[in-house]
Amino acid sequence: MLLFYRYQVNDDGTLTDNDTGRIIWPLTISKGKNVNPFHLVNDDSGKRHYFSVKFLLENIGLETESTIITERKNHKAAEVLKLDGLVGTDRVNALFDALMD
Repeated sequence: MLLFYRYQVNDDGTLTDNDTGRIIWPLTISKGKNVNPFHLVNDDSGKRHYFSVKFLLENIGLETESTIITERKNHKAAEVLKLDGLVGTDRVNALFDALMD
């Protein structure tokens, strides 16, 4: 299912931005309190829309009781790989090492 022809709804409750490939995790905290997972998505005109994860998963035909939303704890933040002083095979080896981590 697509939202605004840009965001793909995934089976785990996340969204994929088709323009950038970014994975968008649902928000679970609002005004300092834990709430049911939801997404705030901007349309083409810049207007913000609220979608609960339960609503999105039900619309793609999944039962929300059996679906577990994955957490971000297994993912690392993006890191900048510095290859300025490396050339040839040293540069390639540094790239492979970064990919294998």
